[in-house]
Amino acid sequence: MHLTKVVLIAIALTLSALPVWASRPYKVYTIKRYGSTDIVCEPYRVHRGDHIWEILRRKGAIAESNFPKFVSILKRFNSHIKDVNKIYPGQRILIPLKQITAKGKADSNRRRYVTVPIIPDVLYSNYKVHRGDCLSKIVTRHLGLSINQIPEEYFQTLRRLNPHIKNVNRIYPGQNIRIPELASQGLFPRGPLSIDPSENLVSRKSKADGDFGGTQTASAGSAARKGILPSEQRLSGALGMLSGSLAKFGARLLDSGICYFPVEQKQDIKLDLAAFPVIESDDGRHLILDTGRHLEQGAEKVIRSFWKPLSIIQIDPKDSARTMLGKIFDAISGNKARHVLKLPAFDDGVQVTLRGDWIFEQKDCPDCPARYYCITLIDNPSDRTSPMLQAYLAEKNIIVSDILPAGTGGNKRVNMQKTAPAESLLWKAGVSDQEGFVSRLVQAMGYPYDRHVPLSFQYAGFEVRTMTNLLHADNGVNVVVDFGNFYGEAKSAIEASGLKLVSIRPGEGSLAIVHKILNILGVSFNENPTLFAANRHVAKSISVTIKGFLVSDPDRASIFLSWMPVDPRLCGFLSERGVKVLEIQEAS
Repeated sequence: MHLTKVVLIAIALTLSALPVWASRPYKVYTIKRYGSTDIVCEPYRVHRGDHIWEILRRKGAIAESNFPKFVSILKRFNSHIKDVNKIYPGQRILIPLKQITAKGKADSNRRRYVTVPIIPDVLYSNYKVHRGDCLSKIVTRHLGLSINQIPEEYFQTLRRLNPHIKNVNRIYPGQNIRIPELASQGLFPRGPLSIDPSENLVSRKSKADGDFGGTQTASAGSAARKGILPSEQRLSGALGMLSGSLAKFGARLLDSGICYFPVEQKQDIKLDLAAFPVIESDDGRHLILDTGRHLEQGAEKVIRSFWKPLSIIQIDPKDSARTMLGKIFDAISGNKARHVLKLPAFDDGVQVTLRGDWIFEQKDCPDCPARYYCITLIDNPSDRTSPMLQAYLAEKNIIVSDILPAGTGGNKRVNMQKTAPAESLLWKAGVSDQEGFVSRLVQAMGYPYDRHVPLSFQYAGFEVRTMTNLLHADNGVNVVVDFGNFYGEAKSAIEASGLKLVSIRPGEGSLAIVHKILNILGVSFNENPTLFAANRHVAKSISVTIKGFLVSDPDRASIFLSWMPVDPRLCGFLSERGVKVLEIQEAS
C-alpha cells in the first residue's frame, strides 16, 4: 500500500485468464506498443461532467513532459473517439500513462498487462527552486509549520516523490521539486500522476474522477475544515493521535485515497479510505474502521478474499477519542490488553513493570520471542516516558508509545541525549586492596580522603601517635578508617577524642565495605531502588528496579552503585535524573 512496497510485476496473459490475485489489492494496466516503445495505459470510464482535457491534465508522465505526444498516443489507442472534445458518460477509453522500454517484439495477437499494488493518494504541489532556497525552508513555508512539527514520515514521502534529489542539502535554482501535502490536512488530490523512474506505478484518483459519488469525506486532521460534524472531529482527533504511533507496532494508518479490489468480469470494488480508514500491519493484518457508513453490499466478502486476516471495527462517532482508541487497540491485541504487567527480570538483573492504558503481547510465531507493547495517552509532552529508557526497553522487545492529543505537536520523534557511560570502580579481592578500594569509593562519591595521616590520642594514660586514613564527612565530622590496626579500648579512646571510626575487617568484600561506609557517613540509600520512567501518575508510569545502591545526599549528586555492568542507556536514564553511575568491577 505504500510507495516503498510497490513492486512492478509484468505478466503476459489473456484478459479471460487473469492470475489468482495475491493477498493485497491490485490494479491492472494495459501495455500497448507505440512505435518502438511500450506505453502503460489505464482503462478509464468517462463520468458525467468529465472533459477530455481535464482528464489529460491529471494523467501520466507523458502528459506532464510532452502534452502533444500524449494527445497523439491517446488518439491512436482510442480510434472510437472521433472528436476529442466530445466524450460521453459511460465511454471506455485508454489513458496513456507512461512510456517504458519495450520488452521483446510486438505481438498483435495477445494483450499484455501490468499488475501493480494500489497505494493511497500522494498529494503534492510542484515548486521551482529559487536562488537562496533550501529544502527545509521550502517545506516549512509551504506547510506553515516549524521543522520540529513535521513528522518524519513526511520527509520519507518527500524523498520518494523526488528520486532525482540525491542529496537534500544540494538543490539548485530552476530545479523542479514535488512538495507533498500533509495527509492530515485533508486536501484533495491535484497535479499529475507521479510515476517512479524505476517503472513502479502510483495509482491516484481525483475527486473530479467521480469515484466519491459526489460525497466529500474527511481524513485524519481535517476536522478544521468547514462542515465537519463534531462526531467526525472526534474520529479525526483519534486518528491523528493514532497515526504517529502505529509505526512502532509495524503498522500504518491509511486514511486517504482509494483501494481497488478487482472482481473478474465486474466493476472493481472501491474502498474509500477517507470514509473507511484502514490500519495495515507488516504481517498482513488489516483493520477497517466502520463509523456507521457501512460497506456496500458484497464489498466485505470481496475485501476479505484479498485481506486475510481482516477485522472490521465498529466505531460509534459519538464515542470519545479515548474510547475509539480503546476499540482499535483491543482489536490489535485480540482483546488481551492489560493495564499492568510485571515482566521477569532481565539477564542484567533489571526488573520492569509496565503500566499504561493498553499493554499487550505479540508473537510472530509460536517459537519466536515475545514482543510487548505499552501504550499510554498523556496530556503534555513533559509526561513522556524517558527516551533513554524507551531505547533500552526496545532492545528487550518492549515497545513504548506515549500518545499526545492530536494538534499538540507532540507526537514527534524525541531527540535523545548521548548515553552516559558508567564510571568504573575497581575492586581486587584481598586485604591488600581494601584500603585502595575505600579511597577510590569515597572520592568517587565526592568526599575528601587522606591516607597515612598522623593521628594522636590518649590511651591508658599515654599519648599514642600513629598513622591512619581519614575520611572527611560533612559538617566537619572526620572518620578514621581502620583496617585492623586498632583493638579494644583504643577504638573507644579514638571516638572519645571527637572522631568517628569505622573498622574494615580482613576478608570483608566490597558489598560489606560499601554498607559500612554509607552508614558511617550517615547518607540515605536504597538497596535495589525502583525508579519511575515518566513524570506522571504512577498508575500509568513504567517502573524499573535495578540491582545496586542508590545513594541520595542533598549536598551532592546522587550516586548509583552497581556490582553488575549497567547498560549505557540505563546510565543515560539515571543521568536524566541527576544520578551518577559507579560500576564496581571485580578483578582477580
